[in-house]
Amino acid sequence: AVRIDEAARARGVGSLDAPVSGGDVGAQAGTLSIMCGGQQATFDSMLPLLSCMGKTIQLMGGAGSGQHTKMCNQVLVCTTM
Repeated sequence: AVRIDEAARARGVGSLDAPVSGGDVGAQAGTLSIMCGGQQATFDSMLPLLSCMGKTIQLMGGAGSGQHTKMCNQVLVCTTM
């Protein structure tokens, strides 16, 4: 995610890593949780689109932060099974 973000910014565009939680049911209902990593301006510009897919949408920090948050979420889920 960091390398993609660097390459995107070198070309004058933004990027977000935006893993989701909520599964097929959340995707169909548009109620996914979306954990984003990237620049605030990019997040702000993409929020209307992300809102079509999710209800809980957070910018977690810089590039890669969305993926790190999802990884922590998966570890927590696994430890409670």
